[in-house]
Amino acid sequence: MEDLGFIIGLELQQIVLQSYQITFVFDKSVTLSVEQIWRLYRNGELLGEGNPQVQAGPIEALQKTIGTGITAYTWEKDKTLVISFSNDHKLALIKAEQYESYHFTGDGFFVVV
Repeated sequence: MEDLGFIIGLELQQIVLQSYQITFVFDKSVTLSVEQIWRLYRNGELLGEGNPQVQAGPIEALQKTIGTGITAYTWEKDKTLVISFSNDHKLALIKAEQYESYHFTGDGFFVVV
């Protein structure tokens, strides 16, 4: 699993909804593009599940992460990436078995999961 230490401290500035993808735009020119299922939690409670393929998800709750910073990340056994934000929200990115699930891009790097 990738070392994603570079995401710690990034501030979420914008969320872009697209036909088959949701893109999180952070400061320092870093973006996270998600093509598969994601889940949003707050204080351990599931707020909802999103799926860019069918343009569904807890978007209103997700908007509350705009302006917050990433405080931590963890990898679960099933390769789900969990990103923690400074407002007690956690974004879980579910790893698809056969397809690209998400990718980070920035100045001089491209990380695909």
